[in-house]
Amino acid sequence: MFFNVIDENATAVDPPIIAEHVEDRLAVENVQQLEGHLDGLLAAVVNGSDLVVDARGRGFFRAIELRDASVLPAARDAIRRNGVIVRLDDRVNPCFAISPPLISTAEELDGMAAGIAAGLAEAGATATG
Repeated sequence: MFFNVIDENATAVDPPIIAEHVEDRLAVENVQQLEGHLDGLLAAVVNGSDLVVDARGRGFFRAIELRDASVLPAARDAIRRNGVIVRLDDRVNPCFAISPPLISTAEELDGMAAGIAAGLAEAGATATG
């Protein structure tokens, strides 16, 4: 049996709960270590597509804003065909949200960014011609 002290009150904690907390902490550390890498990847996506205005967010919770709401469904579909699940949000600005698993590796983030870039290129080609 392990004990946890919160507000000076000792409570018994089962080992599996401790393991969950350790896993949670490791996931947070992973995000902190890879946040800059994701920033760079999404900056490249923004710079590589005429459809994109901005990428913003924190940690692994990001939004990519598009110039025109009319292209959102086509962009979503193209990005999904390239292996990345995105969620649309056009309540204020036309954007799609990404939220990869907190345990994602740099290589998985690279693949996600490549899928987004490929999908945006595909949607851009469809929109212009």
